[in-house]
Amino acid sequence: MFFANSIFKIESMNYLGSVSHFRYIYLIILFVVTIFSDASAQIDYKIESIGRVGNGTNSPFWFNNNQQGLATNELSSGYLRASLSKEFSDSTRKWEYRFGVDVMKSTGYQTNPLFQQLYFDIRYKKAILSVGSKESFGILKNQELSSGGFSWSGNARPIPQFKIETDGYLSSSKIFHRRLKLKMEMSYGWFTDEAYIKQVMGKSTDNVLYHAKKGILKYDFKNEKWSAYGGFETYAQFGGDRKDLKQYFMVLFPTQGDSKSGIIDQVYVFGSSRGSWHIMGSYHPKAFELNAYIENFFDDFSGLIKQNRLDGLWGLEYKNKELKNSGVRAAVLEYFQSTDQSGPIHWAIHDTPNTKLTEYSATGSDGYFNSVYNEAWSHWGMMAGNPLISSPIYGKNGIVGIFNNRVKAIHAGITYKFSNSLDLKALATYSLGWGTFEIPFRRISTDNMSMFELKYSPQNFKGWHFFLSTGIDRGDLYGNNNGFSFKISKEGVLLSR
Repeated sequence: MFFANSIFKIESMNYLGSVSHFRYIYLIILFVVTIFSDASAQIDYKIESIGRVGNGTNSPFWFNNNQQGLATNELSSGYLRASLSKEFSDSTRKWEYRFGVDVMKSTGYQTNPLFQQLYFDIRYKKAILSVGSKESFGILKNQELSSGGFSWSGNARPIPQFKIETDGYLSSSKIFHRRLKLKMEMSYGWFTDEAYIKQVMGKSTDNVLYHAKKGILKYDFKNEKWSAYGGFETYAQFGGDRKDLKQYFMVLFPTQGDSKSGIIDQVYVFGSSRGSWHIMGSYHPKAFELNAYIENFFDDFSGLIKQNRLDGLWGLEYKNKELKNSGVRAAVLEYFQSTDQSGPIHWAIHDTPNTKLTEYSATGSDGYFNSVYNEAWSHWGMMAGNPLISSPIYGKNGIVGIFNNRVKAIHAGITYKFSNSLDLKALATYSLGWGTFEIPFRRISTDNMSMFELKYSPQNFKGWHFFLSTGIDRGDLYGNNNGFSFKISKEGVLLSR
C-alpha cells in the first residue's frame, strides 16, 4: 500500500515533466534498498528550510544561480527540504550501494519539484552504475566559490540519467608508479522541462534526450608537491520525434546525421553538441594548495582548436589546508569571456553551393549555448553551463532561448573562518554583456552582483547550521536588487548499524 500511495502521489505532480521516468527510478530504489539491506549501513538525514525577501526587479543574482536549478524571479520565496542518503563506506568490498532521496516543497519558485534528487548507485570494485537524478557541479572547480564550469556548472536542475563512472581515479603500479591517474564517466538521460517550456512559449520539442562524456587525466610529479590535470567533457541534446536506437550511437561517436535526421544534423553533426577541454596546474605543499586553470568551451571544431582566442574560464584558486583558529579558508579569482565565438560571421562550405573556396571546417558565430532542441542549453529556465551567460528566466516576451551569450566578467569568491562556529562566504562579480551576434544590445550592459553569507554552527548543538545572507545587484540586465535570506538546516545520522 505504501508503494502504491507513493506512486500515486508522484503521478499527480503534473509539473514534473516525464513523470513516468521518475516512477521507475523510485521503484528501483525502493526495491533494491529493500532486497539488499546492509547490516552495517549508515543512513544520514538532512532537513533545511529557507526564506527570502527583497526588493527590485529580480531575486539577487547569486541567490538564484548555481543553486542546482532552485531559482526564481520572485522577490519573496522559500522552501522546505528533507533528504535521506547512504554513502559508500567500505572500499575493500567488491559490491556496495548508495542512494539518495531528496524531497521538497517550495513557494515562489518557477518550478516546484517533489524530488530534487532521487538516485541509486551500485559499485563493483572501481566501476559505478548510477540511476536517477543527482546534483552535480563543474569539474575541477570550487563548488562554493567558482562562477561555475563553462559547459556544466550546477546552475540548472539535475537531469535524470543512467550513468557509468569510475570510483574516483584509476591508476596502475605499472604505469608511472601510479602517478598517472584517470577518471571517466558516460551517461544518457532525458530533459523534464517540457511542461515549463510549453507554458512559456506555447510549444516545445518533446522527448529531448541527454548524453554526456567526461574524462580527467591527472599526473602527480615525483616531489609530491605538483600535479597536472587535463580533462574534457562533451554534452549533446538529441531525440525529439526520433525513437530509434541508432541515435544513441550517433551521439556516442559524433557523426553526421543519417537520412532520418534533420537537415542541420545531416550537414553538420547529429544532435546539438558542445563541450570543454581543461588544463590545470596544482601546487600543493603541506600547508596550502594553489591551482591555476583554464576551461575552453567549444561547440564545433573551430572552438576545439582555440580559434575562439581568449574565450574561456581562466582562474586561480587558493585553499588553506592547515587553518586552525581563524583566517582565509579558500579564495577564487576568475576571468570569464565568451565574446569571440571564433568570429562574428559564420562560414561553412555547406552553406555556399558552388563556392571556389575549399576550407571545409565550419567557423565563426558559434552561438554559445544555442540549441535546435528548445532553443537553449538549459533545463527548467536555467542555463546548464556558466550562469554568466544569461539564463532564459531573465528573458522577456516568451523567450526561452539565448539573448546574451557574449560576456566578459571578473568574478571573485572567498570563505573566511572567524571561529569554529562562525564562517563568512562572499561572492562578487562584474559583468559586461553584448547580447548575441544575431541581436546585439544597443549598448553594452553593465552589472555588478554580490552576495555575503554568514554561517553559524553552534558547537553545543551538533548538526545545526544557521545561514544569514544578503544579495545586492546593480546593473542593466538583472536590475537593481536587494535581498535577504535566512536558512536553517539540521543534519545527522538517522540509522547506524
